[in-house]
Amino acid sequence: MNNMYADHIDVVGRWSKSKEMTRKRISELSVSFLCDESTNHPTDKIWWYMNS
Repeated sequence: MNNMYADHIDVVGRWSKSKEMTRKRISELSVSFLCDESTNHPTDKIWWYMNS
């Protein structure tokens, strides 16, 4: 979630009117990213992301 926040806070911050909504949207993006069915879960995506 911290990585998603760091990578996308500028865009999400413009879409959100409050810190609570920003946090909720970052959380939703994080879950969506990790649950993406186009990569083998959990090893491929998380290791690629954490090592990049």
